Amino acid sequence: MRHGRQVSLRWAAAAQNDFAARIQWTLTPHFRAANHAPTVRIVPGGVVTARPSTSVQLAARTHDPDGDRVATSWWQYREEGTHPGAATLTTRSDGRATVAVPADAQPGETISIILQGTDDGEFPLTRYDRVVIRIV
Repeated sequence: MRHGRQVSLRWAAAAQNDFAARIQWTLTPHFRAANHAPTVRIVPGGVVTARPSTSVQLAARTHDPDGDRVATSWWQYREEGTHPGAATLTTRSDGRATVAVPADAQPGETISIILQGTDDGEFPLTRYDRVVIRIV
């Protein structure tokens, strides 16, 4: 059960900050007086296909309605994908990422990649996007 506990705690801080921000919204009638969540999008999104031993190029697109800075991070959501191993994920400071598909990946397997964006407002808010790499 230790593994399941770690997975559930992964989302805890973001959920708590989201709740705190929503409470803040109820305390003020002014939009600008509270923090609002950023939007986060992966380009290309949805499902992309790739062959073993190739790379997939991804880019982050973010926007914050309050003008806050949005810090991004990329990670493989291994609990969701069906490929049993780790893909090599290389990130750049400009929001781009490269996923190297492992040589042992088999057709039909999937690798799930998450883009996480967190603003720097009071009660930092986090949003996510996901792309699924389907091995062909």
